Amino acid sequence: MDSDKVIRVEDQIRLMALNKSLNLSNMSYIDYNKAEKDVEKLASQILEVYSPEKLKSFLFKPIPRGGFIVLGMLAYALNLKPSQLEFKSNPKQPVIIVDDVAFTGARISEILSKNSFSHVVMAHLYSPPQLRNAIMANEPCVKNFFSAHDLEDHAPVDHIEDYSSWKKKASERIGGRYWIGQSDVVGFAWSETDYPFWNYITEQLEDGWRLLPPHKCLKNKFRLGILPKTVEKRNIRLSNNVVSGIFSDEILLYHQKTGEIYSLSGVAAMIWRVLMTLENVEATVKYLKNYYDVEEDVLRRDVNKYVHDLFENNILKKEVD
Repeated sequence: MDSDKVIRVEDQIRLMALNKSLNLSNMSYIDYNKAEKDVEKLASQILEVYSPEKLKSFLFKPIPRGGFIVLGMLAYALNLKPSQLEFKSNPKQPVIIVDDVAFTGARISEILSKNSFSHVVMAHLYSPPQLRNAIMANEPCVKNFFSAHDLEDHAPVDHIEDYSSWKKKASERIGGRYWIGQSDVVGFAWSETDYPFWNYITEQLEDGWRLLPPHKCLKNKFRLGILPKTVEKRNIRLSNNVVSGIFSDEILLYHQKTGEIYSLSGVAAMIWRVLMTLENVEATVKYLKNYYDVEEDVLRRDVNKYVHDLFENNILKKEVD
């Protein structure tokens, strides 16, 4: 497999945006074990303000989709009753809104605008303190805000010479946000945040890059568009040095050590999507046989050659479950 020798201008913009994310030294990966510990910390913060008896008067609402996972664990940590998880619009009771992470507060704004709340408490695993302060200042119904961990804003340093100008342009492009910054990068075993950036060549706000490989993030695996399938042995993984991105029908692979960028489209992109979802060559061949009118032996040969080239270029690695 050959890399692109001449990088298109629009891909150069994409690589510049990716490198900004990669240069953040404190990127965090939250697996399920770490998330459980974070939920315990969040629960302890809530209990410092609201007693178990007081919490019985609260309803709890998750923000889809990560909020459902966090609230599932939080319900056990706080010993919530099932009735407290049955949220109805415009509730009279106080409500605790739960999510895994917040960066701009867009989803919070949507929920608050669609309901009439008198008493709201926010509870996140990760969020910037600047965002929490902005929401508290702009939403009178929000009485308290808990976060197990703070996310640091890097924008004042990254844009030290033109911070005001950068913030103004970002507000014009994005808009409708409580706060705009460049927070720490954080990804979960179930989801990874978007990394939106303005591509002035395509004149679009793009967010195709994902730093976590598919086998480490449920959302990144199934955003490839391949349905779940039982596979006995999964042993093919994306290399730790490779970052992938989806831009329209094209898949870009960037090798951090060599600096090479690979472009996949058409059949090559389809094989990649299946391979990264099923993580097994034979399962990939069986899956693709339903989509292409070709002899299975020929298909197997082509897929094996494809996989061999990926290993030769250190794009893939073998790993035992």
